[in-house]
Amino acid sequence: MYERSNPPVVIALLAVLLFGVSNGFGDVESLPTDLEPESEPATADAPESPALEDGAAEEVDGVPVEDPAHAGLRMSTMNMPSVAPFGASQRGLPPIVNVAHPSLSDRGFRFGTLFDIGAGVEIGEAKDFDQRIDDILDAFDRLEEQAEDFSGPRPSDPEIQAFLDDLNLFENQANDLVRDLTDDAYVKLTGSASAPLVPIAFRSNLLRGVVGLYADGIIEARAAVESVNDAFDIGLQGVAANEVDRFEIIDDTPVVVLTDGTERPIEPTDDAGVAVQGGYVGRIGAGYSRQVWSRGEGRLHAGTSFNIFRTTLVRGGVLLNDDEFEDTARDEFEENQETSSGLGLDIGATWVERWYSLGATLRNINEPSFDYPDTSDSAFFTANPQARRNGSRWTIERQLTLEGAVYTPSRRWMATAALDLNSAKDTTGDNYKWAAILGSYEPRRGWVPSPRVGMKTNLAGEKLTYVAGGLTFFRALHLDVASTLDTTSIDGTSVPRGLQANIALGRRF
Repeated sequence: MYERSNPPVVIALLAVLLFGVSNGFGDVESLPTDLEPESEPATADAPESPALEDGAAEEVDGVPVEDPAHAGLRMSTMNMPSVAPFGASQRGLPPIVNVAHPSLSDRGFRFGTLFDIGAGVEIGEAKDFDQRIDDILDAFDRLEEQAEDFSGPRPSDPEIQAFLDDLNLFENQANDLVRDLTDDAYVKLTGSASAPLVPIAFRSNLLRGVVGLYADGIIEARAAVESVNDAFDIGLQGVAANEVDRFEIIDDTPVVVLTDGTERPIEPTDDAGVAVQGGYVGRIGAGYSRQVWSRGEGRLHAGTSFNIFRTTLVRGGVLLNDDEFEDTARDEFEENQETSSGLGLDIGATWVERWYSLGATLRNINEPSFDYPDTSDSAFFTANPQARRNGSRWTIERQLTLEGAVYTPSRRWMATAALDLNSAKDTTGDNYKWAAILGSYEPRRGWVPSPRVGMKTNLAGEKLTYVAGGLTFFRALHLDVASTLDTTSIDGTSVPRGLQANIALGRRF
């Protein structure tokens, strides 16, 4: 007999994957508080800032400026949305991760966070699909049991006709449901974490700039219902009771045998099922940035970073008619993995004035690619070739991001914005093109929490909009949450389609 799949099991299988390391370098740097050239003497246009005692914070108008661990609107150098909604923006920080940002700080040596952990979940817009699946499976179980009961002496024609009517109604409802779920039902989980104490940035007099080292990554998985054709095609539509000869059980499956000898198994088709795709992407890299030009109070900084990626991509699928659905799903994860490495190159520039900054970053100029596992012998993917999202290879696509910020001279109040000019796909095949804004305030007293609020919209793919808020405590502990404006329902309860959270601990050492 067909054994039903359990949707929570699929989610649990995804959750097993959720330990990784997060994206984002540039998080430790702050905008120059005095807009001083790197090695030029003080001028009337750029007065020299007072010397700092060892371990003291930089100051603006006599107010300490911490060198916190997060950038304001972090966007991944791997062309994925940051799990952290925005990161912890504090006064003096640039809006996104731009490889030119490290040289904005005059600090000689800086560490990143002690830890930085994030998680996110996103679900499709199909409402109450979990309950609808349970209802269909319950109805199917009842029909199977009734067909088994009929496998003895032949029932009367009225009993058979009532059964055929129920079976055909179930088939129509189940196929309508699967068509809806194929378009709108999915669950996506994402996790991230940075390696302790990275990124690390240090100023080199020999290289006349700042060198950065970092190690981070992200992991994600997406489960979705896939079916090219109908989930059920039993073939009894329009069949009358007098055309049914008998009921049998063949290989634990109820079978309706017609008077002409045709056998009609009561089971799903060979193409409807659940596909899971995603992967882990780790990155280590080194970057270099420096001031390249100045005019008046403005300073132009440029930078580049060289990245080494290590990826493990996963792709698996399980047919709904698999009698060992859960075991097969686990085997798919264990067996269908492909690990490979690649190199990436980023460049960026930022112009900083006393009241504002503008910048641009071009990531993954060379567009490194990585192989998915070979699923050519998979019955599921043979029946559902469309479920191979991204094809046989995932490419970290080249992406250009513009950024800007306006702020008060003390950097207490700041508004930042960022815009991706083109879309890029992640390991699950989802498309992203972010537009984001953020406002933040840092109180004068370090013990008063620093608040921030913002919004980001994906201009591609699902086109979801997130609203976010966060607090930094004692200029070291950073907490952020974000939720989509769009909602769906699970078990009759309205829930956001997407949730994200991030916690990090870090300040200047």
